Amino acid sequence: MGTPEIIKTFTLPSGKTAAVRKAFGRDVRKARVMANSQPEMFAPALASVLMTIDEKPFAMEEMDDMDMEDYLIIEFEISELFPNFQTPKRSS
Repeated sequence: MGTPEIIKTFTLPSGKTAAVRKAFGRDVRKARVMANSQPEMFAPALASVLMTIDEKPFAMEEMDDMDMEDYLIIEFEISELFPNFQTPKRSS
């Protein structure tokens, strides 16, 4: 696997630069495991798998301490890039 194909770059409200790379099936599988059957955690999990901020990877848990504006933009951008992706329903 060579250099990842960047499909989108954008500036966060904090001034940091975010980049999203092309996704693969393994990325979806990894994000689902990270989200631990919690549909609301899938977007942050996928973001942490596919994105870098200022050219550095980040952990999903790091999003908890981000400014709300950055967090919401990241969530929005991921959902805009993958609009038809349905997260699995939470099992009871």
